[in-house]
Amino acid sequence: MVARTRDQLLEAFEQQIGFLERSNAWFDQGHIDEAIRMATPLRVLFHDTAQSHALLDQLAFPEPLTWIDTAGMPDPNNLLSVWGLVQTGIDIGERRPTFRAPLGDRPPSQIITKTMRLPRGSRILREFWWEEPVIRDSEGTEFSRQELVLTVANKEGGAHVDPKIKNTYDKLANSNSMGWTYRDGDRDEVPLSSPVPYALRQISYEVVESVNQQRDRIR
Repeated sequence: MVARTRDQLLEAFEQQIGFLERSNAWFDQGHIDEAIRMATPLRVLFHDTAQSHALLDQLAFPEPLTWIDTAGMPDPNNLLSVWGLVQTGIDIGERRPTFRAPLGDRPPSQIITKTMRLPRGSRILREFWWEEPVIRDSEGTEFSRQELVLTVANKEGGAHVDPKIKNTYDKLANSNSMGWTYRDGDRDEVPLSSPVPYALRQISYEVVESVNQQRDRIR
């Protein structure tokens, strides 16, 4: 086995960011299933275990990168479902409400992190960004960026399609555990589509924008 050179690791890093940028562009053109592709480079960059070495850890930048937080943690005093990473909007073509990734279009309000309140869009340490909950459904189940990314990458076809998925994730992705519905004319209330693809798009936005803001540290 031969260790990769630093130049090779930096090239791999830029490749993963390029994958995200291309999937972002396709997603924004209406290819919502590109969210599945986003999960794989996100896992490559951030997921670190004894068997899977995060690319960011292999690079070990002298000045560690920090990561834009557009969501914050769900307020523990708010018992309702919390969208966090996503918003609702109108699908003009379908003429119906849907979830959407707001990207940088968020009001400059305060968000809650594990240690403090910060202006939305502030950069925070990787472990907090990766592991803190950012979505809470109507049943009180919370989801972190890590859980969303790894489930899509490992279970939903990013790198593998698993015959079984966690019940809590299935409820979020397929059974409207967020609890949001709309009335379609005279029909019964209709659940909104899954928030998961839009959450992945928002995570990808945070990563690409964070990298663009810290180009001077990437060497």
